[in-house]
Amino acid sequence: MKLIIKTAAIFTLVFLCNLGFSQAQNSNYVKEVDEKTEKKILKAESKLEKIDEKIEKAETKLNKDQNKFETQNAKGDLSPNDVIKWNKKLDKQNSKIEKLEKQAQKLEEFLAPYSRIEDGN
Repeated sequence: MKLIIKTAAIFTLVFLCNLGFSQAQNSNYVKEVDEKTEKKILKAESKLEKIDEKIEKAETKLNKDQNKFETQNAKGDLSPNDVIKWNKKLDKQNSKIEKLEKQAQKLEEFLAPYSRIEDGN
């Protein structure tokens, strides 16, 4: 009877030691994943900053071209073909801004869960 209890105790100790070792390995894996996600987060934040700058530049250029078009059109300096060209140019600039805003939105959605974690710390 005592022999059975001793062997059961030994097997329990061995099992607990193995369990503790596997948990230690898992915690190292979690740290490694955190480092990878941290790199992704930093990269996404830098991309987001660049995209915001591009959006700002594109909007100022669009406003500048819009004002130039309106003044020339008000003076009557533009032919119907020129008006069509200006409208195409302005539409192209608008679509570029929309594309950049979609990219920024995707990055913000990616960063949203991680920003809550950082705020909590």
